[in-house]
Formats: sequence, structure tokens, C-alpha cells
Amino acid sequence: MEIPAKTDWPLTAQGVTDWEFVFENEEEGFIALVSMAHTPFIMKDCTTVIIQQLFSRDSDAMNIMKFIIALSEIVPDEKEQNLNADLLAAMRAEIVELLRKIKIDRIKSANDFLRRKLQEKKDRRSRVS
Repeated sequence: MEIPAKTDWPLTAQGVTDWEFVFENEEEGFIALVSMAHTPFIMKDCTTVIIQQLFSRDSDAMNIMKFIIALSEIVPDEKEQNLNADLLAAMRAEIVELLRKIKIDRIKSANDFLRRKLQEKKDRRSRVS
């Protein structure tokens, strides 16, 4: 199970990360990778790496902490023993929900960035005119 490097993440036609693909691609998307995990430890470890990749800036420390805490509430360290298939499926579903919340936030941030970029372009044009 290999998490693609940021440099391999596809871009949209507007030049921003294609978050829908990064998260939802059936072969290498984050959700597919987590869904392949067969133990809570692997799900938690994989999701932790994903969170760290998504929030790699120095200013992202609070986001990392927030999501790692949420992940720890979904998959406590002591949950490895006596785990039935239903509990594992429930954990997986909660992790997918967490990842989709992050995806929605990433899409919103990308759209905000594109709006700011467009507005700056309009502002420059109006100053030149």
C-alpha cells in the first residue's frame, strides 16, 4: 500500500490539485488505500501518513493534531485485539468520513484560491485600464 507523493497528484484544468481524484480514485486514491487495510493498526498508520502529507506546512501543526486526535478516537491503540469484522468495518467507515471531510475542506480551499487569483487578475486589469 503506497501513498502517492504530492508531486504525483493530478491537477485540474485550472492548475490546482484534483482533490476528488486524490481522495476517491478507485486504484490509488486515499480512500481506496485506507479501504484496503485489514487491521486497525494499518488503517490508522495509513491515515496518519495521509494526514501528514496533506498538512505538510509548518503552519499546519494544529490541523495535524486535530485530525490525529480524531483518528485516535476512531481507532484507539488498544483496539487491535478481539476485533470482529463489523467493528473493523465501522472504523473504516468513520475514517472514510473523516477523509471526506478533509477532502471537502481541500476543495473549498482550492476554490477560494482560484477566486482570489481571478479577482487579483481582474484588479490588475482594471488598474492598467
